[in-house]
Amino acid sequence: MIVKDIEPYKGETMCLTLLGRGEAKIYLDRSIVIQYRLQKGMTVTADMMRSAMGDNDRRRATERALYLLEYRERSRRELYDKLREKYSEEICGDVCDRLEEKGIIDDYTYSEHLAEEMSERRFYGRQRIKQELYRRGIDSEIISDVVSRLTDEDAVAHITELIRRRYADKLEESPDRVKDALARRGYTYSQIKEAVELFREHR
Repeated sequence: MIVKDIEPYKGETMCLTLLGRGEAKIYLDRSIVIQYRLQKGMTVTADMMRSAMGDNDRRRATERALYLLEYRERSRRELYDKLREKYSEEICGDVCDRLEEKGIIDDYTYSEHLAEEMSERRFYGRQRIKQELYRRGIDSEIISDVVSRLTDEDAVAHITELIRRRYADKLEESPDRVKDALARRGYTYSQIKEAVELFREHR
């Protein structure tokens, strides 16, 4: 194949017109064009162009990943799944591997932050937090370690606060429904029982 022309396209993207059995256009970042020393009139092989296009996709996928992480913290699995909407399994895996090596994504730290936020702000119990972390693709060992730090004392305090904020009026009318609602947040019935008794003592 021969590079018939190289023209600016959008931003840092260049449009290459290739002549082979026919004419084809491909779009590469300027840095990839420089990296492969692509010039008008040069002859290129199919393998060379596949390699350049692969590197180009890795670059774009990395930029996409960094943009997504700037918006909010994500687990490796969440980031991988999002990238797979546009890129191949190999490229998504490579990008996630590199970001892990650089410490930009870290499932353990992410799990710690998320567990704390779900416990302290959303008032979720251990079981609900486990489910949420599992849903985000976190390894079971990490989940067990992170969730093990959540204490019964904190759980009872959170349940008591939830009752005060949301369920105080309903507790006497429909105690079972209130307890079921609290259980759906991931609390055990023993934690709920203790919190209900504590709330009634101090209301």
